[in-house]
Amino acid sequence: MRLATCSYGEFEPSMGVPVGTSIGKHLAFREAEQVESLKPWGVFRKLEHLPLDEQRAAYLASLDRREQRIRRDLEDLTVKYRGQALVLLCWETPDVALAGGCHRRWAADWFATKGLDVPELRQR
Repeated sequence: MRLATCSYGEFEPSMGVPVGTSIGKHLAFREAEQVESLKPWGVFRKLEHLPLDEQRAAYLASLDRREQRIRRDLEDLTVKYRGQALVLLCWETPDVALAGGCHRRWAADWFATKGLDVPELRQR
C-alpha cells in the first residue's frame, strides 16, 4: 500500500489518487474517494477547547479503535487503483500540517507506528 498526504490546495493529479479525509468535502474534490474511518469525527469541534496534543491523542485513540476498518477501507482502494499512490487529503496547508496541527499528519504518524512511511507531498 502506497500512501501520502497533501492539502487540497497543493494536490495535483500526478501525485496519485485523491482521497478525502476531512469531514467537509472540498468543492473541487466532490467526486474523490472518501475514507470515513480516517475522518476526525468528534475531535476538532468537540474538543477544540483542549490543547492540540490532547486533540491529537484523542484522534490517535480513535484510529486505534478503527484500525481494522481503516485497513479494509485502504486495501479496497489499493485494489481499485492498483499501482497508484493514495493521497490522503484535508484542508490544512503543508506548513500547518508539518508543524503538527493537522489530522492527516497525525494519521501519518499513526501509520508510521504500523511500519508504513506516509510522506507529505507538496507542489513546491
